[in-house]
Amino acid sequence: MDRIDLHVEVQSVEIADLSSMDEGETSESIRVRVRRAHEIQQKRAGIFNSRLSEKELKKYCQLDEKRDKDNRNGGQQIFSLRQSLFKKSSRPQEL
Repeated sequence: MDRIDLHVEVQSVEIADLSSMDEGETSESIRVRVRRAHEIQQKRAGIFNSRLSEKELKKYCQLDEKRDKDNRNGGQQIFSLRQSLFKKSSRPQEL
């Protein structure tokens, strides 16, 4: 499998903006979602998704048609952006 490292520059955030933000989701609600996801993964394949082989990923984690198309389009956009920004070939290279 090939790997892409994506580096994105973002603007700094003012401290006042950080302190005025909504509380957001609690750690407990995130913990519940993660536990549920782990339970689903264990029930489906007996292991977490991160431990699945490529063959198992294709078997257990298939995307529906719309998400597969979105995923392919997103990958193509990243590839095109990389080529245009860095004038690189499609071959993997160390930067």
